[in-house]
Amino acid sequence: MPSWNPQAVEGIDDAFYWGEAFFRNTCSESENFIKSLATLYGATVNDVSVPEKVYAQVVGLACNPEKIDELPCKMKFFFNPDGEEDLYSEVFINIDTVAKELEFNEKDNDYRAPLLRSLLQQRLNKRLHRTNFRCHFFAWQKAAIKNLLSEPGVCP
Repeated sequence: MPSWNPQAVEGIDDAFYWGEAFFRNTCSESENFIKSLATLYGATVNDVSVPEKVYAQVVGLACNPEKIDELPCKMKFFFNPDGEEDLYSEVFINIDTVAKELEFNEKDNDYRAPLLRSLLQQRLNKRLHRTNFRCHFFAWQKAAIKNLLSEPGVCP
């Protein structure tokens, strides 16, 4: 989203930039991403229906997201921060638009089911369950990221 609010943090020289962002549905890439996450998380999702946009509250970590086209940016995304606990989740996302790379890192495995629910805009789904499978880092294929960081696509 276009506006970012810098907020000073005591003891740290750089401000943290708060704002909003969204995940945009890119059709099969979005479905494949969510299915891959579910597989890595040991969860089962049926009827993957991705909404057009999924909004999140975001903070730039030692970066200003307004300059994302020029410099790499590390951010923390908060999904449903004012909503119900079964939908609240956090992830770290690092974006380097120059290199056309995006890293998707989970913050905590307790957020797996709520994250999948948030990305699918679902209420509590008993099929999405916490597992002991540990995956702390998920990097999407560069080819898929290149498509996401280029011109917006149109779903058929």
